[in-house]
This record gives sequence, C-alpha cells and structure tokens, in this order.
Amino acid sequence: MEGFPVDPAAERTLLSHGISASDHVARQINSTILDSAELVLAMEKRHVAALLALSPALRGRVYLLSRWSGGSDIADPYGRSQEKFDLAYTLMDTAIDQWRSRL
Repeated sequence: MEGFPVDPAAERTLLSHGISASDHVARQINSTILDSAELVLAMEKRHVAALLALSPALRGRVYLLSRWSGGSDIADPYGRSQEKFDLAYTLMDTAIDQWRSRL
C-alpha cells in the first residue's frame, strides 16, 4: 500500500523487540530499485518469481529469505492477527541470522 505507514500490529511487534518503524512509509518496488540492489530477499517463493519476472537481471541476486533456515515461505501477516505478526517476526529474525552468518 504505497504511501501508507507501517501496520499497527507490525509496529507493536517491532516495539516489543526495541525497534520502531513509526517513520516508515511503504513504497512500490520497481526495476530501478531492484537493479541497484546487490541482494534481494523475499518472504515467499511466489515473490521471488514475481521479482525475477519484473527484473530478469536479478537472477543470482534474489533469494528466499528462509533459504538457509528451511526454505519455507514466511507468510505475510498483513490483515491477520497480532500472533501472526509475532510469528512472522520470529521466522524472519531466525532467517536473517542465518543470512548474516553467510555474508
């Protein structure tokens, strides 16, 4: 939702971990942003496919976020319960730690 602030449930989850996204404003991804990226991590396999369709030059630079922690999709919690946001945070945090150890 381009131009919108972070979802209130996402902000609650982040704040519980000492992170604020109160200044965040959503942007629409585009090929200019993607082509300048060294690494693009997506939460779902369908996102990886959509990103590659948008910018085929990304091949070799776009991966599933959970690649090193099981390779499962991390479901987008948008519009769902607070518990789903908390679960997504936990899964993303674990996946990011796995990426950190490889970068």
